[in-house]
Amino acid sequence: MGEMTMTMQVKYSEKTGKPLVQRFKLATIERAITDAGYTGFCVVCHGEADGVEPDAHGYKCEECGHMTVFGAEEIILRGWVR
Repeated sequence: MGEMTMTMQVKYSEKTGKPLVQRFKLATIERAITDAGYTGFCVVCHGEADGVEPDAHGYKCEECGHMTVFGAEEIILRGWVR
């Protein structure tokens, strides 16, 4: 994976202690899909990663350390857009 930038603080579930999925703006995901490169996102800190396949899931985030980087198309399929 390529360069990542963290844009959100990681939030955790009070009940389980697991990181919470933060939904994305549809426009952000659409922009990533139309770009020439493979862009993925960490669903807990919103870090952006290059070189991520569209159907990728569970890659390690270089910013927050969680296994929560997903391909842009996979984020849409899972309904993590607003």
